[in-house]
Amino acid sequence: MNTPYVIHTQQIENYGSHAEDGSFKTGNPYWKMKGGNTYVVLDCNRPATAMAFVMETQSINDDYYKEFPIRSEDFDTWAQKINDQHEDDVALDLKYVMVISPRFYGKTKVIRKITSNGSLILATTPEEAGKGFEDLFKGGPKFEHDCLECIFLAHEDGKDHYYCPENGGRFVYRCSDDPADYQSARLEFALHDPAFSRTLQLANDNGAVNIFVDQD
Repeated sequence: MNTPYVIHTQQIENYGSHAEDGSFKTGNPYWKMKGGNTYVVLDCNRPATAMAFVMETQSINDDYYKEFPIRSEDFDTWAQKINDQHEDDVALDLKYVMVISPRFYGKTKVIRKITSNGSLILATTPEEAGKGFEDLFKGGPKFEHDCLECIFLAHEDGKDHYYCPENGGRFVYRCSDDPADYQSARLEFALHDPAFSRTLQLANDNGAVNIFVDQD
C-alpha cells in the first residue's frame, strides 16, 4: 500500500443565490469562504493523484456551493500533529476526517485511532464511527497492526485478515492488539492450512491476488 496522503478542501457558498440567481452573467454572485474537509487518501502513488481522486469523488460545483481540494499534507506530519493533542481533541478531530481510496471506490471509512507508528485503525462498528456517521460505516481493522504494507481485507470471526505483498506475498490474520498474536504464511503453505482458507478467499475476492481457492 502506498503512503497515505492528507488532502484538505475548501468550501465556498454563494449567498447571491439565496435571493437572486447568483450568476456571474447577471452580475449578482456573492461567494463567501466557508469551512473545509480533510480526507486521508489511500492507494494513490503521488499527491496529485490523491487530489484528483478527491476532486472526482468529493467535490461539489454548482451555483450554490462549491468544494474543491486546495492542498496536500504529508501523512506522518499530519498524524503527529493529531496525536500531539489532548486525547479528547484527537477524538474530536478524527471524527471529521474521512478515509477514501480507489480500492473501495464510492465508500467512506472513519478513523478510530492513529497508532504511534502511523497505522490507521478504522472504525469497525457504527458506534465507533460515532453519532451521525452510521451511514458511512463500512468496516475496518479492529486490532492494531504494525505493517504499513499489509492490505486489509475484512474483520470476520474475531480476526483481521490481511494480504501483504512484501517479500513474495503473505497471507495474514490477526486476533488481538498483542503484536505477536497473528499468523502469516506464503501462498504455498496457506493453501494447505485450513486456518488460512478464509484469508485466501478474501484476498482472492478483494482482487489483492489472483488465486483459485478450493472450498471443498
